[in-house]
Amino acid sequence: MNIKSNSQVTVSSNVSQELLNEISKVSSTGGWIYDVLSGSLEWTEETYHIYGIPVGTKIDPKQGINHYPGEYGKRIAECFNNAIIKGEEYAQELRFIDALGNDKWVRTTGKVKQKNGRVTHVYGAFEDITLEKQLITQDQDNTKYLETIVNNLNEAIIAIDQEGIILSANRAVEHIFLCKPRNLIGQKVNILMPEQYATMHDKYLQNYISGKDAQIIGIGRELPAVRANGQEFPMELNITEASQDGKRIFIGIVRDITAQKEANEKMYRLAYYDTLTQLPNRQSFEKDSQKLLKRAQLADYHIYCSVIDIDRFSQVNLVFGREVGDHILKQTVCQISSLLPKTMRLYRNQADIFLLVHSVPIAEDDYDTLAQIRDIESKVQNVISHEVVLEEGQQNITASIGALCIPARNLTYERFVQLAEFANKESKKKGINSYTLLQHEEQVSFERNQTLQQSILPALANKEFFLMLQPQFSASGKMLGSEALLRWNSPDLGMISPAEFIPIAEDNNDIMLLGDWVISEVCKLINKLNRTGIFTPISINISGKQVVQPNFCSQLQMRTSQWNVHPNSIILEITESTLVTDLELVKQRMVLLTEQGFRFSIDDFGTGYSNLSYLKELPINELKIDRYFVEEIKNPKDEVTIVNTILDMAKALQVHTVAEGIENAIQLEYLSQRGCNAFQGFMLARPMPIDEWLNLAQRSREKP
Repeated sequence: MNIKSNSQVTVSSNVSQELLNEISKVSSTGGWIYDVLSGSLEWTEETYHIYGIPVGTKIDPKQGINHYPGEYGKRIAECFNNAIIKGEEYAQELRFIDALGNDKWVRTTGKVKQKNGRVTHVYGAFEDITLEKQLITQDQDNTKYLETIVNNLNEAIIAIDQEGIILSANRAVEHIFLCKPRNLIGQKVNILMPEQYATMHDKYLQNYISGKDAQIIGIGRELPAVRANGQEFPMELNITEASQDGKRIFIGIVRDITAQKEANEKMYRLAYYDTLTQLPNRQSFEKDSQKLLKRAQLADYHIYCSVIDIDRFSQVNLVFGREVGDHILKQTVCQISSLLPKTMRLYRNQADIFLLVHSVPIAEDDYDTLAQIRDIESKVQNVISHEVVLEEGQQNITASIGALCIPARNLTYERFVQLAEFANKESKKKGINSYTLLQHEEQVSFERNQTLQQSILPALANKEFFLMLQPQFSASGKMLGSEALLRWNSPDLGMISPAEFIPIAEDNNDIMLLGDWVISEVCKLINKLNRTGIFTPISINISGKQVVQPNFCSQLQMRTSQWNVHPNSIILEITESTLVTDLELVKQRMVLLTEQGFRFSIDDFGTGYSNLSYLKELPINELKIDRYFVEEIKNPKDEVTIVNTILDMAKALQVHTVAEGIENAIQLEYLSQRGCNAFQGFMLARPMPIDEWLNLAQRSREKP
């Protein structure tokens, strides 16, 4: 019986051990038991596997403890001894190196069994937690890594709950909002907003949560924010939604765009404001005018604009220098701006030209506003018209104003600008300090102007232009030369005066093609004359725009070579206003052409800015006295000071003089007695067709 009983016990014990090993294997957890009295240590198979030792190998506590490196070995030894001696149980997670040299982490526990107050056995579980530790460490590293990234972003990241309470904030809030992250947590997020937005925030948030139309997610927007010191600043805000523990949270990414706004503002001012006067520029005028037009068209209202053009301001720059001119412009802008109501805005168009706009559409019968505008125009003109006292001398300043107040209906921006510029030209035609309000008659004139603009080049192609010549004579009646005059005979519009079409051609740059055509025709005519043995110079009026063209000199040389004409047969007439536009460049061209044999005449001398200093510097052969001064000669016994001065100046410069507009014998005699060299006018000969002129040239040659 005893044997049978022992056999049954042995079988039962083996089965229990196998069961324990199987459980250990499935759970990846080993077990161990230490008999204090016998000093024997037993492991389950899984424990052997974790140690990397063959199952069944004889082991003891010291051998087991030796697999814990350094301080970890000291700690497990202390725990094991305290369990035996003091009955203290333990649970530890420790570094571990198995028999194969693999670095691991294990979780080991120690329980005690006592009898009569003494520890008889110590036992426990033994688990390889290397993978778990790696995952935890990786998770911690990732968390720390992400936290480092988040805290080093320039943008503030703030998470709030459904009530708008701040749950977390990264370190960027310190330099953006000037407060510590910990001081924000638990606060309502609207403490970061200025008052007008703070009071509305809860409503916006609840509207979104309740499903109402409140678009706050995924839409970047610019909003004002407030720092802890109360300073407002612009922020760019992007909001996303997330879920945490089943609750909705909102994450806001905040970027301080103060520097960007300042840079944008600087770029905007460079693009849309004039650097000298700080006024909005032509680009601003275009942008604002287009908006104004749309508003006025919706209401079927009028719009107002005026062009303020300071008279002869280029002369101020020429005499006193650009620095003085800029000072006068800035002073003028300050004076005008001080007069303007909030509804009117001043723009700098270019140079000395300004645009004044009523920024609100005007009803057709709003006579009070129209009267107020006219009063402002008058005050502006008066405040500009004064004498400027400078260290270099005194200068009278005046301005011409061209204005329009017209229906916006069917009006384009381009036509609006064209009308404003036309009003300015009409005003300038009246002389200095003039005013023009574009009304029906002027609009009719504008439409004709537009027709002529569009007709010049087709007319040139259709050979509608032709030349007339007006001879110039000596006091004895000998023909000394002639002036070529351009004429236009349109089959649709009839004869068109040069006084009408030349300024238009100047404005739209058609003058270059017209000028080249005139030069070519004159060269052709001189060639024809020379072949008949007649040699007489012909004067050609040259536009200021022609002279400054890069190819002007080469084009002129090409034409003379084409028709085998010597340059001294051509006298180039330029006006004083041409000299003022770019004196150095014009002088350079004149010197070059003079060296090649061309001659220069100053046309309409005395009507522009007559300055002896530039006359001395330029290679001038001739001065033409304008008819305006010739008309002052009424009696041969009178002294016409201006005419006398021009003649004396010409003698001092040793240049030839031609008087224009000779209408009677008194004028001829007066000028002849005072040394004028040549005369031109209706009394002597009117402009004539080429054939008639050729006959006159032939007869003149035959005179003794």
